[in-house]
Amino acid sequence: MLIGIESGIIERRSSIKQITVPVGVTKLGDNAFRECTKLESVELPETIETIGDSAFEDCYQLEHIELPKNLKNIEESAFRNCVNLKAIELPENLKKLRFNAFRGCHSLEKVNIPLGITAIEGYTFEECKSLKKIILHEGIEKISIGAFLNCQGLEEVEMKEGIKSIRAEAFSGCENIKSIKIPDSVEEIESKAFYSCKNLEEIKMSEGIRYVETEVFNETKCYIENLSDKNNDIYIGKVLIKCNRGSSDIKVKEGTRVIANGACAGMENLVSAELPESLICIGDEAFAECHELKDINIPSKLEKIRSKAFYACKIESVDIPETVSFIGFRSFENCVSLKEVKMSHTPEKVSAFVFKNTLWLKNLEQDEYHCKYFQNILLEHSGNDSFVKIQDGTKLIVGLVFSESKGLETVEIPKSVEFIGFGAFRSCENLKEVRFAKGSELKKIDEKAFDGCVSLEEITLPLKLQRVESFAFHSCTGFATITFPDSIEYISNDVVSDCINLKTIRLPKHMKGKYFIDEFDLLRMNPEIIYY
Repeated sequence: MLIGIESGIIERRSSIKQITVPVGVTKLGDNAFRECTKLESVELPETIETIGDSAFEDCYQLEHIELPKNLKNIEESAFRNCVNLKAIELPENLKKLRFNAFRGCHSLEKVNIPLGITAIEGYTFEECKSLKKIILHEGIEKISIGAFLNCQGLEEVEMKEGIKSIRAEAFSGCENIKSIKIPDSVEEIESKAFYSCKNLEEIKMSEGIRYVETEVFNETKCYIENLSDKNNDIYIGKVLIKCNRGSSDIKVKEGTRVIANGACAGMENLVSAELPESLICIGDEAFAECHELKDINIPSKLEKIRSKAFYACKIESVDIPETVSFIGFRSFENCVSLKEVKMSHTPEKVSAFVFKNTLWLKNLEQDEYHCKYFQNILLEHSGNDSFVKIQDGTKLIVGLVFSESKGLETVEIPKSVEFIGFGAFRSCENLKEVRFAKGSELKKIDEKAFDGCVSLEEITLPLKLQRVESFAFHSCTGFATITFPDSIEYISNDVVSDCINLKTIRLPKHMKGKYFIDEFDLLRMNPEIIYY
């Protein structure tokens, strides 16, 4: 019995106008009908469960297709550039709607989103210029990058509670949207999410917002009208979008939760900023290169100081409250006058170069291994030691701290360490041994932590390890085997990317179905996965 139609099975594609797929077929394979440029109609049986990557891509004459009720998966670019497709009814059983699925379907006027879909993936409806209304139901948690990019005819977007993230350029260029209500469940909005929505004049911001990136509402009617008023800063809901007055002192409105990325950056005359107790996030580069900024308070409920938030300011003293869980990359770098840092707790994550080129860091004493610590955080290493013993009691190893230490061969990590930061040992070409103390409390290894440690032939991961992030062991070409402990909860698919000599990956049984080697890596390496 025929159960699938794969790429290449259809001959003389340019001449096909009509096709009936026989009963029993469960999958249309990747590229199955791609570039059937004269295909006008397709009959699919109810047995179809998957429409593969690019299955109908560039079928320019296809105007209508009835999808079977049992369809569960529409893969990447499945209907991309079907420029005459006007309407499609997605079945209720659909669980997966992948990247670019309807990208470039210029004539698509109507589409429903089934309840089984939990995310609108990247560029799914980009350039669907005839789409006028979209309803995003309560089960959707994320609207991915460029999901509705340049849907110029889109007039109405209804977003239900449950959405947590609106990614970069999600609605950028949707110039006919006039109003938007962002659900209170939305916690982050990425760069240019509503950029150049030229007629957008009414915005209801989420009450639960926690992070807003750059240029989210730039080139909208709302933003441009507010920008023209030089007497007022631009707020949207509880977010300071931009300091617009250019004064020497600012007082951020009480009730403000978030200062958006770059909101006050480069204000050369700014000397003093008063922040409200309601503030929970200071965004990336929020006050970057405010070269005269000297006086600023850190609110007692603040949770995150993001990357380069105070880069190259004139701040002399900072008191970081115990509510702060994250201090971002280079957040106080080049604050050359900074001579006092107070912090009574250990944040969950401290990124690289947070206090680089500050008087305070310069005056911290080194230990015998040329390491500098603040409380229980390893902040800096400046030597070329072949052996380093990290101090007992250390909880965090910040990002890039040993990066490119060519002389380092052996490191001892005490049981107190819970977090190894981004690229902490990146490109330590001669690192041969990582010794974790018995009873290690290590919970997380961040991105690229051991990237390029080509001399490292094995590593015994601690028994309490929970997460290993992207490219953590990238290009560790000495590895033949790696074992993840029973405590592990998450392993990025590309964690051992380019480990070309890896023969075996050992995983606990509960990770079966949760971890897969990245498809690109499978072309170069194919280690055996053993579940114990």
